[in-house]
Amino acid sequence: MRRKGNGKQKNGPLHRPAAWLWALQERYRGQRSDGNAVGQKGLETLCRIWGPAAGRERYREFQIRKREKLLAVFLVGMGLAAALGIRGLREGKEAVEALTRPESGLGDASLVLEARVGDEDTGPLVVTVPEQRLSKSQCEEVLLRAQRELEEWMASQPDWDAVSEDLSLPVSFCGGLAEGVWQSSSYDLMDASGRIRKDPVEEDGELLVLTVRLVCGEAQRELAFPLRIVPEGQTAADRLQRQTKRQMLAVREEEGTSARLPEELDGQTVTWTDSRKPYGLWIALLTVAGCVLLNFAGERDLEKEGLQRQDLLLAAYPSFLARLTLLAQTGMPVRQIFARLAQEGAKAGASPVYEEVLRTFREMESGTTQLEAFVNFGKRTRLAQYKKCMSLLAQNVRKGTGELLTALGQEAENAFEERKAAARRKGEEAQTKLLLPMLMMLGVVMILILVPACFSFGGM
Repeated sequence: MRRKGNGKQKNGPLHRPAAWLWALQERYRGQRSDGNAVGQKGLETLCRIWGPAAGRERYREFQIRKREKLLAVFLVGMGLAAALGIRGLREGKEAVEALTRPESGLGDASLVLEARVGDEDTGPLVVTVPEQRLSKSQCEEVLLRAQRELEEWMASQPDWDAVSEDLSLPVSFCGGLAEGVWQSSSYDLMDASGRIRKDPVEEDGELLVLTVRLVCGEAQRELAFPLRIVPEGQTAADRLQRQTKRQMLAVREEEGTSARLPEELDGQTVTWTDSRKPYGLWIALLTVAGCVLLNFAGERDLEKEGLQRQDLLLAAYPSFLARLTLLAQTGMPVRQIFARLAQEGAKAGASPVYEEVLRTFREMESGTTQLEAFVNFGKRTRLAQYKKCMSLLAQNVRKGTGELLTALGQEAENAFEERKAAARRKGEEAQTKLLLPMLMMLGVVMILILVPACFSFGGM
């Protein structure tokens, strides 16, 4: 907010649109006769610091600069979102007929694809593409470990009394050291690969027994467990998902680098496309959220500037009071004292106290009475110390008492005592903040001392 020197900031290309937005908002706010509480507080802060006219002008400049930043963020974010959207429209959705299988050892790959069965869109479908078949290599293994792995796999599966989807039966155990050969008691219902060949006739499902023979070299172990097959969903997406999973399981036993997707379902053509996420929409939402946060952050800067100015006024109070007392001892009238102190406020980089004195003296020059000027001085600072000082000056002007020097001297002593107490409080706060770093340094020193000592005793 503070300008360096007397130069003006150079207006950017977004300055004119930002000024137009600010004027439009002011017109709308005037029609509604209400405003943002935070914004009004910022305007009051700047008017209190720089005066009504200069404060309003600075507040207007601040709002325009803030809207320049918001417009820049908004345009960049929306431009990026539009670019991604246009790119997606130009590229379109690429048709997929076959999927590339991962190389052996990389594991199965899961892809999200979209399909179209005739005129019906099935939505995103998860397709698991098996890895390429490993070359023939057999190693010794322990059948007990393979059995435990199989039992853990069975425990992780859904309810065995209500199986409605194809089972992906494991055929390799212990990292490929053992293999499993599956058999089904009802091949017409479920084959040895876990694929459901037909839906059960009974609504309650049908029972069957799956048998697995664990083979490790010449050693074998056979296990059996029952399960119940129940009917599954009849939507197009469910049927296509089931058929795709069965086809991927069939591809597992084949050689080649690609896995073809189903081309027909119930006599209708299936068209597969990539499923893409709406990244442009997310960027647009994040851009709007960033603009909102930037707006509130800018308003908080005004409040922070007001608090910093009050701290500067409070710190400069003892020296201001001492100089005021010194000039009063020369016999100058109060108006002449303010004229002398106003010369300091006219200099660049002057203390906020003398800026307020200059403003007060200009009020006197414009026709405002000294009493009203002193009251306005206290209201602008909003500090009890300055209000008390101005009340002493107003009492001297009103009654003409000769005790002004005594009162100012006493107030100066009190101000210096308060300044000492404030310095002590800040020192205590600084010591408290330094406590944690000191403890951390103590821990580092203890480690540097104890570790060599422990190694020394260990060597002895």
